[in-house]
Amino acid sequence: MASGGHEKPAVRPAFSEAERADVRRQLAAYRHKEGFKSALALLQHIEATLGKELGCDDRRLRRFLNDTHRTADSVVELLIRFLNIALAPYARLAEETARYFSRTEGRDIREHDVDKLRQTIAGTYHVYLKGRGRNSTLPNDDEWVPGTTLPPFEIPYGVLKLDPLPDAPYLSAYEEVGNPDGNPAASETSVFGDAVARFLGCAVSQKMGSSYVIVLRRMQEFSLPKIYLVGEKYPESRTNTVLTGAMIERNRNELSDIHGAAATVKLVKQPD
Repeated sequence: MASGGHEKPAVRPAFSEAERADVRRQLAAYRHKEGFKSALALLQHIEATLGKELGCDDRRLRRFLNDTHRTADSVVELLIRFLNIALAPYARLAEETARYFSRTEGRDIREHDVDKLRQTIAGTYHVYLKGRGRNSTLPNDDEWVPGTTLPPFEIPYGVLKLDPLPDAPYLSAYEEVGNPDGNPAASETSVFGDAVARFLGCAVSQKMGSSYVIVLRRMQEFSLPKIYLVGEKYPESRTNTVLTGAMIERNRNELSDIHGAAATVKLVKQPD
């Protein structure tokens, strides 16, 4: 603990060398395919796509591509998010997810409310688990009685970022999980600043109602997808979007067993 009783901000762990090499390979391939002859032109394109500065100049970007210097983790994260937009690796998954959850055979994903998807849920969320961890079966938060067990959604889980894509009817999803086991003693400061596992995927809207499906896969690991099935908790409010619902994820060690299938989650949108 820091002086004055305040917890020190957690130091985000570095991306592994394998993760960095994978990002470097994909970015170099993208640069070659799109014909960006200079690192400056590539940098300007990346920042225009993300709608924000990358946090490094063209010289540092060139060093990252040439693997001559170590690049800040914050820059690597933004490069991952850029590649998830530019390469659209989850376009087919988004299409199939939208069709499956629309419950209408052959429905085109572009029939879904794309504008609402972008305007309503794009942004950064803090994810909370209900009650006593991922396998908790406590009643929903409207039914919780103060003084009984733990307050609902007390356990911080991770950070989920949903980015709009140019001309795409789905959102790019990037998640950093700091408390994968749902430890009730974990603090928000450490969980929301300390990524233990990272996931990439997409988010689509369902045709009926204010509900959304977010499908993610763990980075650099063949795994079954993790799915969020969430809806707007306060649809009349646009100042602080809250999504609640379920998270379904199979245990990576016991593929025959659904791990936390009934885990209830709340996603709280953070200020820009």
